[in-house]
Amino acid sequence: MTVLGYNTRMVGPTYTGRAVDLDRFREDDVDIEDIAHSLSMQCRYNGHTKQFYSVAEHSIHISNHLALCAYGPTVQLAGLLHDAHEAYVGDIIRPIVQDKMMLSFRRIRDAVQAVIESKFVIMLKPAERDAVDMLDKRIILDEKARLLHKAVIYDLGVRPLEVRFPLWNPAEAKVEFLARFAMLVKSPAEVAHAS
Repeated sequence: MTVLGYNTRMVGPTYTGRAVDLDRFREDDVDIEDIAHSLSMQCRYNGHTKQFYSVAEHSIHISNHLALCAYGPTVQLAGLLHDAHEAYVGDIIRPIVQDKMMLSFRRIRDAVQAVIESKFVIMLKPAERDAVDMLDKRIILDEKARLLHKAVIYDLGVRPLEVRFPLWNPAEAKVEFLARFAMLVKSPAEVAHAS
């Protein structure tokens, strides 16, 4: 059993019972079950959606669209896991996270994401990372049209992806996320190693 003090950089327990130290986050701390479960339970847009819409479902749409754009399994996996850090550090809305006062959070978030990508051997070329980032930006327009109030107009300089949203409940989103992950890793040994 791990003892966690109130003012610590340790977080947990995760869904699988881990306690992780954000200052010493390691590949052994990463569990795809924790990621899938957490992202399936987190609602996009800080919960200001007309219906529940999980980060897991959002990530699956990015991954699927990368497949439609003929990117290989590694890039598709990067799309699936592009928000995986949120399973460990949560999410903060974009206008706040970009503030200079949030530099420490961004460093921790980026370090956690780097460890996750290292564990799953995700090494992207700059153009591939840009493709993931662009789809992440474009899907906002689809999400806005389907899930958000019409009172605000987003001018992002991009066109929507034309995604259809099944709006899975958390249990369904978790199953779909894990299935997509299993499809993208190469062998049963890699799937076992990922847990």
